[in-house]
Amino acid sequence: MAPLGWIAIYVIGFFVSLIVWSIFGKKYWVDYNQEKTYANYDDWSSNAEAYTAFSLGWPITAAVAILRLTWGGLVKLSQYLILKLSA
Repeated sequence: MAPLGWIAIYVIGFFVSLIVWSIFGKKYWVDYNQEKTYANYDDWSSNAEAYTAFSLGWPITAAVAILRLTWGGLVKLSQYLILKLSA
């Protein structure tokens, strides 16, 4: 694929991941608009800053999500097989 194609995929992925973060971010406990305290201190000044940084790294985020989903699926499959075979 031409370099322009890779750039287009990255830009599309950036906007898609930014939209997903803005819709589901607070649902999954990623809220950086809270008052800074010792218990919840972070380096992000706002959700906009954090979501933009996360969206720039969307290939890494996607790879980690795939690994987590695969791991969760394997654990559920193992539980099912253990229960099925032990009965």
